[in-house]
Amino acid sequence: MAVPSSAWDSTWEATPADAGDPEQGADNIRDSKLYVRERLEREHEGSITESTADKSYDGTHRKGSARAFVVDADPAAAAWPDGDGVRALETDDVHDDGRLWFDSGDGYLPALWAETDDDPETHGWVGCIREVYTWHWQGVLATTAAFPRILIPHKCEVLKIGAVVANAPTGSATTLNVHKAETAAKIASSDLSLAAGTGVAKASTSTLSATNKELAAEDVLRLEIVSVGSTTPGSDLMVYVEVLLKP
Repeated sequence: MAVPSSAWDSTWEATPADAGDPEQGADNIRDSKLYVRERLEREHEGSITESTADKSYDGTHRKGSARAFVVDADPAAAAWPDGDGVRALETDDVHDDGRLWFDSGDGYLPALWAETDDDPETHGWVGCIREVYTWHWQGVLATTAAFPRILIPHKCEVLKIGAVVANAPTGSATTLNVHKAETAAKIASSDLSLAAGTGVAKASTSTLSATNKELAAEDVLRLEIVSVGSTTPGSDLMVYVEVLLKP
């Protein structure tokens, strides 16, 4: 990276002095333009060597020039210095939306500063990565079916739960839900219902318990078959849980 022609410090900002030679005014103006341009060119379009046709992009960021926060602690409270000291990211307006943070203490997990919970008055870090966890059961379903637990590796929020059986139950629906840890706390607000019929049956929901959908690292998910078809239970099940990783 090219080094600017002069350091931009308090000594340089104090020139020209009040008693300086007026004949040097033009030189000082040109120097100021040069020093500003040299710094802008590092990350912005606007080189004097570019053609006139390119000037419509002057001042815009060069591709790949935006720098995200790469630190191991939340940078929102003291994002960067400004004229009043240290400025925090704005939590009640859109001016900082779109900023990125890669948490270097957590595998460089990315987070985006944006509206939280669809509230235009509340802004903060939101997750960018979704993951899907699944259970598979080959064979006839039963309320006594023992499914393996799923260990959640990272703090996250459940977005959606879905299920499908290759052979639908008959007589009545087969219902299921996902529990948080080894408790009765159900994540879906109501049990998913795989309707009685023939062929494939499927169901999904994003209507979730506001409390139980929030998962911490090392939380455990447990799948429960609540009821099965009264004539035939249904068979060959797949259930998924979609989550959003959170900073």
